[in-house]
Amino acid sequence: MLHLFTFYIKKLNISGCILGLMFFFSSLLVFQIPFHSMTYFIVLEVIFCGYMFLWKKSLYFSDMLLTLFMFEIVCSAFLSFFYSTIPLSYRKTALYMTALILPSYFVVMYLNQLITEKPDCVYVLKWAIKAMCVAQIGWSLIQFVCYRVGIDLNKVVFEDLLHMLENASSGKIAPSGFAWHPAILAPVVVLTFYLFDNIWIKMAAVFVALTCKNATALLGVMLCIAIEVFYIVKSRKIKINKFLFKILLVLGMLAIVGGIKLGIFQQIFDKILFIFQRIAGTVQDDSAMGHKRYFTALPIVWGVSSVSQILFGYGTGCSGYAIDRIFQQFTLLGLGNWAVESDIMNILYSWGIFGFVLYYSMLLYIMLKGGSINRKYTCACLIITLQGITYNIQYEGMMLIMMTLYICVKRKIDIFQATKDWEEKQCVDLA
Repeated sequence: MLHLFTFYIKKLNISGCILGLMFFFSSLLVFQIPFHSMTYFIVLEVIFCGYMFLWKKSLYFSDMLLTLFMFEIVCSAFLSFFYSTIPLSYRKTALYMTALILPSYFVVMYLNQLITEKPDCVYVLKWAIKAMCVAQIGWSLIQFVCYRVGIDLNKVVFEDLLHMLENASSGKIAPSGFAWHPAILAPVVVLTFYLFDNIWIKMAAVFVALTCKNATALLGVMLCIAIEVFYIVKSRKIKINKFLFKILLVLGMLAIVGGIKLGIFQQIFDKILFIFQRIAGTVQDDSAMGHKRYFTALPIVWGVSSVSQILFGYGTGCSGYAIDRIFQQFTLLGLGNWAVESDIMNILYSWGIFGFVLYYSMLLYIMLKGGSINRKYTCACLIITLQGITYNIQYEGMMLIMMTLYICVKRKIDIFQATKDWEEKQCVDLA
């Protein structure tokens, strides 16, 4: 692996190094410049775009769908700033959040050009995303152990020691990875499941999803396992290695005993039951009722919205105002701004019908066209899209990854394909 990484650096030089670091930090949100609330990921995006602009001396607008999508987001922010009835805090948020998303668009446009000139950058992308997944899963496992002895690892390291941000932990006794909310792990566990063939890494991702106390992450791994079982049964390629079966049997028995002792299975049962109750609308807690209202209130919200707000939305990060103006859901808390906790409704309220259609057209393209390249495109994108029903997980880093998958599908590149032969060949050449 070290030889391979050295090869990447020599082959791709500065652009490849920045690109790899950028995708590595895409979900590691606690890594921020102290006192500025700017993540390493955003800083690396700006550096990459600046470097590519100085190198190419040009901007690229090579994909019509992504260009229209970004144009819509800019229009949404521009229009929202002139809605005098909306609090200034929301209007400022729309401009600020749009400014955070724009670099991702230019990164993908430069990446689209870079793939033509340096196809090896695709392997850097895969390596970086896999490294990000390993870092998140590994840190979550360490967090789980630390919580058992009463240590809030994120708070100790990123608040008390490094002073990177004021709130690096949700305060819940559950893993959240390199973020303050375990929902960040929801798409990460899905990517981990499909990027790795190693059964132990897959099991680690499942364990993290089970212990992070996030229903969206649990829903993701449940769908991953269900789909994999479906394909195994469909292909009828079930091979049992007796030695491996014995090892798994012993480990399974130990896991069952440990799970019963720690009460993990009861937690798992409660979470699964909660997911189905939430979907069925039978849960009566405030969170579940509020979540259901994001969907059922759409006709009411559109009834009090202008035509431009229906078509272009209220602005990035301002979807909460659409709900708050009617139900005063968080008015008493004095929040300057907030977004609804569902990708589907957050996108619809924030970017309107145009933004909703454009963004989900991109995801639909990945699912439909990507399946002919590798079914993992369809499975991963479908599951992450479904996760968006229960929570808001399309943050800037995940949007960049989804746009990158879209570009790869358009170019008929299989980013999931095993590259062992290619890696071995390059390592031999380097030796």
